[in-house]
Amino acid sequence: MDLVWPVTAWALWTATLAAAFKVSSRDRPRAAPRHEAPPAVVELLRGMRAQEVFHSALFELAGRGWLTIEDDRLSLAPLRQEPLLPYERWVLERVVARLAGKPYAPVMAVMPEGSELDGGLIPLVRQTAIDLGLARRRWPTMIVPVLLAAGLFIPWYATISAAGLSWPGMIATMVSFVAGVGLLMAG
Repeated sequence: MDLVWPVTAWALWTATLAAAFKVSSRDRPRAAPRHEAPPAVVELLRGMRAQEVFHSALFELAGRGWLTIEDDRLSLAPLRQEPLLPYERWVLERVVARLAGKPYAPVMAVMPEGSELDGGLIPLVRQTAIDLGLARRRWPTMIVPVLLAAGLFIPWYATISAAGLSWPGMIATMVSFVAGVGLLMAG
């Protein structure tokens, strides 16, 4: 009988979460995208690592004449007037910076650090996928996941008040922590 309020609070929070997911459902697009997806976007959507997405962008630029790759050596081609996507411009800027005036370098030497790829390249490729209609954000603003994460306090507090630091309280603490971090990270 002591856990009636905590169970009710968890049920209400779960119902609110389910309603938020239902309202923001990701329906399939009615029409196929008008443009063919660039290889880097395809690699990202397939769940490949940031390094593979970077290499895909490098080979894409090489295929269009911006770079020359022979064996394992990369060199810059003469600059062209063709417009670049934002992530392609980012990749080209990093290659130019890594070459630092040298005529060529090994392909692996132009690879930025993983944190730089995750913070710079991946958001640009993700935005390109959204612009092409191949992906979309779950929520248009961060307010929904923040409110859902903040709402975890109520069932957590009700459980801790009723059960203390026993096993239900510990489980509530872990569930609240994991669900809150998951909501904020994926929001």
